[in-house]
Order: sequence, then C-alpha cells, then structure tokens
Amino acid sequence: MTKKKVKAKRKNKEKPTSAYIGGVVGVASGIIISVCLGAFVLGGVKFSEKPKKVKDTTPQKLVEATTTEPLETESIPETLPAEIAAILAAAPANQNATEPLKIDSTKPMIALTFDDGPYLGSTEKILDVLEENNAHATFFHVGNCITDETKHILKREIEIGCDVANHSQAHENLRDIPLNSALTSLKNTDKLIKDATGKTPIYVRPPYGAYSDTLREEDGRMFIYWSVDTNDWKSRNADAVYNTVMTYAEDGDIVLMHDIYDSTADAVAKFVPALIEKGYQLVTISELMEYRNFSYEEGMLLFNLHPTNPLYDSLYGTDTYDNPPTTLPAEEGGIFNTTPDDITETTPSTTISTTINATIPSRPRDNKNADTVY
Repeated sequence: MTKKKVKAKRKNKEKPTSAYIGGVVGVASGIIISVCLGAFVLGGVKFSEKPKKVKDTTPQKLVEATTTEPLETESIPETLPAEIAAILAAAPANQNATEPLKIDSTKPMIALTFDDGPYLGSTEKILDVLEENNAHATFFHVGNCITDETKHILKREIEIGCDVANHSQAHENLRDIPLNSALTSLKNTDKLIKDATGKTPIYVRPPYGAYSDTLREEDGRMFIYWSVDTNDWKSRNADAVYNTVMTYAEDGDIVLMHDIYDSTADAVAKFVPALIEKGYQLVTISELMEYRNFSYEEGMLLFNLHPTNPLYDSLYGTDTYDNPPTTLPAEEGGIFNTTPDDITETTPSTTISTTINATIPSRPRDNKNADTVY
C-alpha cells in the first residue's frame, strides 16, 4: 500500500458494498430476564506490518456459534447489486433516522459507540438518556444477544435515530477463525439485525479489534475502530468513564463503550448533557461521516474524523498513517499502547492514566492475546 496524506473527503467506490437499506420492521415482545454476554478476557495488543494481499488458503470449515445453533445461510456473492452504491450515495446523514437530528457542520461533534448488546436494562437506560437529550449513537450488536426478548431494543434504536451495526455473532476473534466462518458470523448477525429492524448494517466492528485484510476486502463494509477508549469494561465505574470522556473526547472522536454495564449507563446519564452543554453534537457514525464530507469506502478502517487530521486506513492505497496523531488517549495496556507485552493482570483500576505517546503502525490487527472486551 502506498501511503500518503489525503483529504478526508473521498469519492465512493464503484464497487458496491454488502449493505442493504430497507424499511423498518418492528418486533416487540414481553420482557424476560436474559443473560447476554460474559466477560471476554484476553491480554495486550500485538501489531504487525500489513502483508501483501494474497489469496486466502485457510481451510474453509464453518464453526458453529458458541451459544446458538448456526443460522442457515446462502452462499456469499462475489458482487452485490449495483444499485447499493446509489442507495448509499443518496442516503441521509443517518442511515436509520426517520427524522434526522439537525446538525451544524461548523460545530464540534462526537460519535458515541457501544459494543456487545443489546442488553435488557442497561441498553434501554442509555437509549432513555439519548432520547431525552436529542442525541444519537451507534450500537455494535452481538448476534447471540438479539433474541425475541431484546429485538424491541433494536427497533427503538432505529426509531430515535441511532445506527445499528455488526459486532459478530458470538464475539468471535474473526482473525483466528477460517475466513468463511468469519463471514458467516457477520452474515448471521446481519440477518438477525435485519429481521429485527428491516435494515442490513453497513458498519462492522470486529471483536477485540481483530481482523484480516482479506476479511475487510471480502466483507466489503467499513470497519469502525475508535480514538477514545473509556475502558468501561475494566473500571466498571461510572465516574471513571465520565472523567475519561470529559477529559479526552474532542471534535471528530469515536468513543468506545459497552452498553452491557449499568455503570456505563450511569456515566452516559452524566456526560451526555455535559458534552452538549460544552457545545458538542452527539452523532452517529453515518452523521459524522456526512458532516465531515467523508465518503463511505468499501473495506476502509476508520479511527476518527478529527477536523484537521482524520485517521483512517484504506485498502485501496490511501490513508493518513504517514501523519498520525502523536498522542492518543488510552489507559495503560490499551490498544494504542506501544508496549502491550508488559501488561500484567491486576485488579481493575478506577484511575485514568495520562495520555500515552504512541506511534501507530500500519495495522493494529493482532489482538489475539488482548485482555480487553472491545
């Protein structure tokens, strides 16, 4: 990949994505106590240089989901209908909103993102706060958490203007399983989300931040990373999460959280009105891209859309890695730490470290031993 600094705005590729945008279908059901996800415990982050693109030769054996029977799937097409590119180009700023939030492109904005739900109770509390404050967010859902008891949560996310996106079927490490298994995991989750909302998600966040270039290329959607990690999975402390967001989140940041924790929901109730009071607009990934004049690109990896120095990586030869930020907020042992091998298991700390100097390599792909939930 030839790397060069480019402007944020890029023309959309003619290659269509694997996203289908349809109408909203609501499915509501009774409330039953459900158990969604446990903790995912893995160790630091290892980085490697981007390899040359080669044909994936991994034995193509499907792996069953850990907690549900695998869904029936169709073969994954090599190409998608040409009209998808046109649909994306004509879509409103928020792919889901029926009445989009009025956004001023000249004012600062932050994209809040939540992983691992939907979860009865905590996800709903977060939605209450967002709706009360006319704020939006993006939810990356795990397929196995989408049940008859939780489908109404996805419908509500759509109704209040949030984006719903894909976080795999069973929180698998998509880099370490066969390519067809990884694609099937994403496709099964797409089906569950579409059944609940009528929409196929156009964004993916791989669990643990683990992926391969081949997966990005074959899946054909944008992969969304983050630039501020709240470490809410670690602290389980609302004040710590609040302090991280209020200290580090800036214009164009993508903030990582998990909607399965009550402590995170409590933090959201505090920092959402506080950020709005400071003049920030809280938007979805779709809205952030739209109002930063940043076009959807197949297979792109997006970290943030800072006004003057956005950070992203393209499969097609352009990125901003030649001029990355000199610092990124992260707790010791976070994904951007340059010494992940030094991490040891300790009691979770409620304190937040100072900003860590980091040099970002071409691909933060190998999180096989990460101790994070992501």
